[in-house]
Amino acid sequence: MLQDTETVRVPGLPSFGRTYAIPPIPVDLPLDVHTRPVLQYLCGLVMLAMGLLCMAMVAMMLWLVATHPSEWVSWVVVVGCLPAGLLLGVQGPPQGWTCLRDAFQAEPVLIIRSRNIEDRRAGATIPWATVSRVRVVYTPNFLAHLHLTLRAPIRVRHNPFRAGTTIDAWHRRPDTLCIPIVMLDRDSYVLAQVVTVLARRHGAEVTAKGGPLPRT
Repeated sequence: MLQDTETVRVPGLPSFGRTYAIPPIPVDLPLDVHTRPVLQYLCGLVMLAMGLLCMAMVAMMLWLVATHPSEWVSWVVVVGCLPAGLLLGVQGPPQGWTCLRDAFQAEPVLIIRSRNIEDRRAGATIPWATVSRVRVVYTPNFLAHLHLTLRAPIRVRHNPFRAGTTIDAWHRRPDTLCIPIVMLDRDSYVLAQVVTVLARRHGAEVTAKGGPLPRT
């Protein structure tokens, strides 16, 4: 099957010493994006260990309350630490497992073409003409994922535990697609710029949450 090729120029990233007259970054399409296996592997091990440790701590806190129900210190510890322990204990293992699975993906997990974007993690190929809005979502520390709103519902494999998926994207509407762009071998800034350039070309609206809008 013949693939369309194109070079897209996206705005360059401002640096501390240079905020103007920044040359654009040329990006050749189709753009194959792989995971960063070492980073994914380390993150997976850390999340698994943290999740198991938190579950052990929750069990110890419940045992403490059961064996010393009259001790007010036990109740203070449980009330203060149990919610966070449960959250990390439930969230850590599936996040770690997802990172480990992604670490062993040899094929590209994301392919950006001039006509569409293919997220193999979600099993979806989205033509740009079907995208009505792109929301660039930041966490406090980094650019996390791209949230696509589509003109029609689609079926995808949605994994809310993949790194880069923020809490507000855990529940997916049928006409949306969350594309995490962290721990990949291409810079998240470049990926966000390429996606927004191509989406705008086809009439999509671009918004941002938690950070600046992509430059045009």
